[in-house]
Amino acid sequence: MVDNHQNLIVKKAQEECVGVVLMEKIDNEEKMMKVVRRVCRKYKVSCLDLKKVNLLETYKDLVARKKVAPDLSFENMMIKRRIRTESGVSVLSVMTKPLGCPGQCVYCPNQPLMPKSYLDNQPAAMRGVMNDFDPYDQVYSRLEMLKRMGHDVTKNEVIVLGGTFSAHPRGYQELFIKRVFDAVNSFGNKEPQIADNLAQAKTINEKSVCRLIGLTVETRPDFISVDEIAWLRYLGVTRVELGVQSVFDDVLQLVKRGHLVDETKRATGLLRQAGFKIVYHIMPGLPGANQKKDEEMFQILFADGGLMPDHLKIYPTVVLENCEMYRWWQNGQYEPYSEHEVEELLMKIKKNIPPWVRIVRLMRDIPESSIVAGVKSSNLRQKLAEKKVICHCIRCREPKGKMIDEAVMMQIEYDTDWGKEYFLSFESKDKKNILALLRLFLPIVESEVWNELPCIKQAAIIREVHTYGQVMGVDKQGNKIQHRGLGKKLMEQAEKVAQENGFKKMAVISGVGVREYYRKLGYRLEGEYMVKDLL
Repeated sequence: MVDNHQNLIVKKAQEECVGVVLMEKIDNEEKMMKVVRRVCRKYKVSCLDLKKVNLLETYKDLVARKKVAPDLSFENMMIKRRIRTESGVSVLSVMTKPLGCPGQCVYCPNQPLMPKSYLDNQPAAMRGVMNDFDPYDQVYSRLEMLKRMGHDVTKNEVIVLGGTFSAHPRGYQELFIKRVFDAVNSFGNKEPQIADNLAQAKTINEKSVCRLIGLTVETRPDFISVDEIAWLRYLGVTRVELGVQSVFDDVLQLVKRGHLVDETKRATGLLRQAGFKIVYHIMPGLPGANQKKDEEMFQILFADGGLMPDHLKIYPTVVLENCEMYRWWQNGQYEPYSEHEVEELLMKIKKNIPPWVRIVRLMRDIPESSIVAGVKSSNLRQKLAEKKVICHCIRCREPKGKMIDEAVMMQIEYDTDWGKEYFLSFESKDKKNILALLRLFLPIVESEVWNELPCIKQAAIIREVHTYGQVMGVDKQGNKIQHRGLGKKLMEQAEKVAQENGFKKMAVISGVGVREYYRKLGYRLEGEYMVKDLL
């Protein structure tokens, strides 16, 4: 009885707090916290009972009972960990079960009962273990958590972790991805949407409440072939993360990576010609490298036409147990960079990153307790920001909730070994904020992938369209950055550029959940691409 009485008091406090915030039209967290503390004192309850998550649930209940009117400003203020969806989508990491890896890399941990290179105390790995590595449960539980925190989860990008995805049996791969689609399709529906096969799951997702607008897998350059390209497209993959690690053959050989730079270039070429977004994992401080060599590596990445990734994940090398390099470190054969050395290197790197590149990460999310030697700081990006390091990468220029009233269309061109890239964007006048972007690839050589993917033969390819800003639901209207027509304008400009260069067909490597958007722009589904004839 005492517990029930206390619960009623807490509920009354929550309702009063929500009511005051709405009535007084409070629009910032500092003022809201004053209300929270005042209400807590009045009802003699803990401020922990009036956390954002609790207040948001109370607000939704009051709206459902028509006690208060919906208030978008309140909903935005209640979003917890806003950064999770500030890039325009909800990003969901899901991990494959431990199936082994063909690699013998000396720096890679091999913990029992875990996918190779991952530790059981990493956040994504912990969710994988908790859900017995079932993709449906991992995705569904993550969506539930994000929704409870106030995030819109109608537009989602899934990143499949767990080492070399391409090395797993294809039957497992297909079932895994189908289960991912099933989870997204089921969330927000009264009844689970479990498809009979992957093709059906993708069809359902085109019009489901929650959609999968992007799918990423991790793999190795030496596993990319024409056949693998076609297979990844069948699965619905739109972005590939390649474990490149270094652009120097001597370093790759020393760490037993299992591939050389030429294989990285071939993989990059095939992926680019098929329209995939390309992410490189790069590891400064590997055995055989030094500061000067690593600085040169980042120059080569964007000077060599056989490379030029769209996104980077920079993972400074650290020493972990359960790997061969741990013994090297114990024997004095290897010493990782210090935190100061890493910061100095990153400051030089970030100053010269092209504006069409997005640095996704500057450090792996490995808990400090698991790092034996090397950088243990998890906030390198913040430290560099505090040092006023100027970086022109896309992530550093994302608006992060800011409203930009006037946007200017920009166009950057650069050449690769396989064709010309056009990076189109809408940016603030001072170029400090990027609101939307589009990557257009115009092939200049015949491609092997055309044999497996005839629908893109001699076509210009849009590899990415992205609008930044807090996630807005599918088909919703508003005054935020998303849904201001910027993506449509970029599409029109891309079609114009392609026509001016003699192309009569455009193909888009569209995520399954975005197909309806492209249909509205006159595109049709051919194979796994959205295509349009250019008049």
